[in-house]
Amino acid sequence: SFFGHGIMFLNPGHWDAHYQLSLDLFTSAAESACATSDAALVKSYSETILAHSRSLDDRLPALCFAVKSLKESMNLPSCRDCAIEVLTQLGEDVSSVLEIPSQETIQITNNLLMSKMTDDSMIKMSPCTQMRAVFVMRLYHELNFAFFVYDPTCLLGICFRMVSLTIEIGSTEISATAFANYGIELIARGYSIGSRLGTLALKLAENSKYISYVIAAVKQYNSWVVEPLHAIAESHLLGFYAGKKIGDEFSSSLNYCLQIITCFLCGKDLTQLNDTFNDYIMQLLESRKKWFLPQSSIFYWLVVELIEGPNFSPHDHNPNIPSELAIVAFAATAKHHELDLLIDGSKLMRSFLFRLDMSKCADVLDRVVNATCQL
Repeated sequence: SFFGHGIMFLNPGHWDAHYQLSLDLFTSAAESACATSDAALVKSYSETILAHSRSLDDRLPALCFAVKSLKESMNLPSCRDCAIEVLTQLGEDVSSVLEIPSQETIQITNNLLMSKMTDDSMIKMSPCTQMRAVFVMRLYHELNFAFFVYDPTCLLGICFRMVSLTIEIGSTEISATAFANYGIELIARGYSIGSRLGTLALKLAENSKYISYVIAAVKQYNSWVVEPLHAIAESHLLGFYAGKKIGDEFSSSLNYCLQIITCFLCGKDLTQLNDTFNDYIMQLLESRKKWFLPQSSIFYWLVVELIEGPNFSPHDHNPNIPSELAIVAFAATAKHHELDLLIDGSKLMRSFLFRLDMSKCADVLDRVVNATCQL
């Protein structure tokens, strides 16, 4: 509202008479709206900037806020398309980036990271001074999340490009997320350097606005290989508070969701988990920020089943929380790869827990193992 009041005081014709002031006010207003997850305001301010800006450099911040807002609104197809369009305007050959790098190319980069660059040298790497390159990194970061949900085969190419850019142009705040995501992809392919990159990402992210995201990514998809689950749950709680502190509500909520799920996986008290899941889901519904509603609902119903037995009626228990059938239908319609995998994992757990039909367990287990996730 602070920037909105400033905009209200601008005179007619302000874009011509006071261009820089108008650009700064609208850009700051778009950033503020993005931080509070007000997608409608982000769209309004961004469209105004696009209509009056005099160069691509002037509209890049607004375009990045628009892409980020689309991600946090879970409008991921639009997020993906918009990010690719802007990256193309910036000279990126996105179609080539999305291709899986060859084993030889990956090995050359890994050898460089292992033999010629110590952790200390990467932490002290010269900062990038090319503003367009910084925006390229930010856009790839948002694109990574969209493809994580819909087409994870493209993730390695995106992460590889971000790491290569960091080595080429210097460090940015986004570099921590690049090393975190690249480490995850390498671990999935059996490269031991992936664990080191996860640790490096956490060091790079210290005191940055991406610390909450990096904690979520590294602890959920990297550290679980070597750390006990209860320690990972504690780390996610720290990530939750870190996100709250810096205003990253999206990553903060992600960490809290992962913290509860990890507590379930390591055998915490079911009654307490029932209350925690219920409170978290109701907060999501009340705030209209349904970021991780399907994921948390899947585990909520597992907890309820363990308490009440497998024959309970979800709608008799809590009709406001999406049932498993509704989540399965949503995942199928949206082609939500990550959620589809989670549903398979929950079915596998249910089969073992309640000794149900085990005939399809082998196929489900293969899928989950190949995805190298906690489940």
